[in-house]
Amino acid sequence: MEKVIKMYERETEEFRKLNKIAKTNGIVLFGSSFAKEIPVCELKQTFNMECSIYNRSIADLSVFSAAELLNDCVCSLLPKKVLLQLGETDLEQGYHTIPEIVSEYEKLIAKLKSADKHCSIVVVSVC
Repeated sequence: MEKVIKMYERETEEFRKLNKIAKTNGIVLFGSSFAKEIPVCELKQTFNMECSIYNRSIADLSVFSAAELLNDCVCSLLPKKVLLQLGETDLEQGYHTIPEIVSEYEKLIAKLKSADKHCSIVVVSVC
């Protein structure tokens, strides 16, 4: 666990700071490289979304490391909805099979549900 946190320390520290001033009960996008580039502020403005939406994605994040970062990146925002877009890094690296990635996704979803059983979770397909 410590190794994962060290690997993404700069990003998670920035998210910790931002989450202290962010509004809760919004939408959080949590993903890897593709998701990191999604312009959530522009989408919010374009579609006149009333709720807060935050992008807490990290470049090259593996689904196998994501659970250890959930508290700092997602759960502290008490989101009403979480959009997950993970697995691309794992597929690109080729270290894990699709069933292994799906199994890790299930664990991640279970951890999110244990933090808030009312939170909606949307799994966005890997590009």
